[in-house]
Amino acid sequence: MTRPRLAHLALSTSVLAALAAACVDAPDDAPDDDLAVDEAALTGTATTARPAIGRVHRDGTAASCAATLIAPTMIVTGDGCIGGRTSATPFAGSTFHFVDASGVRRLVRVAEVAGFHQLAFGRLETEIPPGQATPLAFAVTPPRAGAQVSAFGWLAADVTQKRVQTFFDDGVEATSPITFEANDVGAPHVHGAAAGTSDVWGVAVPGGQPFAKHVMAYQRHLDGLLAWWLGSGTEGVDRPGMDYASFSASPFATTMYECDARCRADDRCRAWALSTAANRCYLKDGVPPARAAAGITSGLGPRTVAARFDGHDLTSLTVARVEQCQHACGATAQCAAYTWERSTGFCVLKGAIGPRLACGTCESGHVDRGATGYDRPGSDYAFDTVADRAACTRLCAEDARCLAYTFVASNHGCWRKDGVPWPVAATGMTSARRMGLRYDTDFPGNDYRTFTTTAADPASTCQATCAREASCKAWALSEAGSSTCHLKSAIAAPAFKRGVVAGLKGVEFD
Repeated sequence: MTRPRLAHLALSTSVLAALAAACVDAPDDAPDDDLAVDEAALTGTATTARPAIGRVHRDGTAASCAATLIAPTMIVTGDGCIGGRTSATPFAGSTFHFVDASGVRRLVRVAEVAGFHQLAFGRLETEIPPGQATPLAFAVTPPRAGAQVSAFGWLAADVTQKRVQTFFDDGVEATSPITFEANDVGAPHVHGAAAGTSDVWGVAVPGGQPFAKHVMAYQRHLDGLLAWWLGSGTEGVDRPGMDYASFSASPFATTMYECDARCRADDRCRAWALSTAANRCYLKDGVPPARAAAGITSGLGPRTVAARFDGHDLTSLTVARVEQCQHACGATAQCAAYTWERSTGFCVLKGAIGPRLACGTCESGHVDRGATGYDRPGSDYAFDTVADRAACTRLCAEDARCLAYTFVASNHGCWRKDGVPWPVAATGMTSARRMGLRYDTDFPGNDYRTFTTTAADPASTCQATCAREASCKAWALSEAGSSTCHLKSAIAAPAFKRGVVAGLKGVEFD
């Protein structure tokens, strides 16, 4: 269709620079001269709904992309919109522009970027208050045929020209009634009507398919980057469910530092959340998906502790690095924990986590394959009758589509899931979600096979391929240019490498 040319007002470079340097509370009332384009005229209805949906712009180019606030300090957009896959430094002048809930146009700088196949996450320099925009959550399940969904797009590069179409999903992969233009990269599809706060399930991407329908595969990237970028506690993010204990420092304020310390001291704890309103910290025996929530701070438990786990010994071996000990535990179905002694390399695999004993040269950790007493209802795409829980874990680990599973002890049923449904308490069931990612990390060398992939979630493809192949002990995925998977026959010392995601075989759910 013919694209009408859109008139725009000029804004000097000095004014634009001043605005870009401002904090998030600085209004941005004029359109940007160097950002105007005349290529996009999407159909749809003009809307001011969803203040969390805005645009990202950068210096020196007319290019812009749509972007969505998914945490107070994090946005998601299209790959290549705010930076390259191998650089943590955003393109010069990258800023997130949005019209807040009161109609004021605002901007905030992008401080850091992590690029993946089709999607990129950006860390903002300044937290966006909930009164300005309520972050949208990543959906944990995809839409099904007949479900109402809404697709957002843009009439122009200006942030005020947001458009939306609401329709009923036909259940066909990569189908949308909107024709996306280049500056619609990163535009979200959400569950339900245009207004409200329902979750993002798709993001527009360039190339052969009009959008990435399943952002659920990137839920674990969101979880991992929150911890990688923001440390032990993330303000404005909750992890609902899987609570097994709670405490309060009342009448004093309970702090995130107390939450984190209590979780680190408890070998059952995998995550925690602090409610300011309740003045209470909740300890969790699993890692529920992260989602934005005002007044909540959450974090993850430690991967290893400086102590020795006593008892429950299965077998022992001598290895050079703790990662090799962790892999050995992951490769042993009965192993739930391990202790590695640094000076001797002595690695003891354990059937359970025993009491901690002081040991200044030890590192001990766990290998999780599922949380007992939980189901994750929904998103089922395959059912198998299997011998035991370990067989169900293996089925999911070897299947890149499988993002979570539930094993039912009573009938030995194994349900594989292409989403990450919320965990609920359920007697006689065990469930887990795919995780096991290490960011900006490589295990250099020892490659026995390398291949590129165009899968929607290359990390799951690389991880699942390693799980299937007997020779594989570790893997690393490079996102530089193409998504290239390196399968490794041995585990070298981990090394920092920008833009690489890596993992160990046997710890796909840890």
